[in-house]
Amino acid sequence: MLTMPRSIQAIEQLFFQAVGQWRGCQWTTHFGSRDLNLEDLNSAQARIVAQATSGEEASQWYSASRWLKEVETDAQAAENEAIRAMGFLRQGQWSSALDHFRIAYLLEQKYRPSKVWFPLYQTLRDMMSQNGQLE
Repeated sequence: MLTMPRSIQAIEQLFFQAVGQWRGCQWTTHFGSRDLNLEDLNSAQARIVAQATSGEEASQWYSASRWLKEVETDAQAAENEAIRAMGFLRQGQWSSALDHFRIAYLLEQKYRPSKVWFPLYQTLRDMMSQNGQLE
């Protein structure tokens, strides 16, 4: 059986390090036919550029703005899933916590290898596996 306080503390430490680390596009992109690099831009910034340009360039920036909004929405959803996971973990519902950490890392993985949420999933999965708690 897991020693709950120590195990929860290890996961909580990883969780607090992860919160806020993924907010949007934080990697180099080659978006659309204009090969736009959207790294560190948010959807509002892309929309401003779209409004300041015209024609094909504006169209590309509007598309970029929509895509960035999707990334931002998924980043927030992933963090919300991790928050839910921590709630389940604190209640001793380890399998439910694992499920929510999995959702979080899969949301991130839609865009890049999961650097933020996969380590939490993996750590909890390994703890559960070592203690015979995986189904």
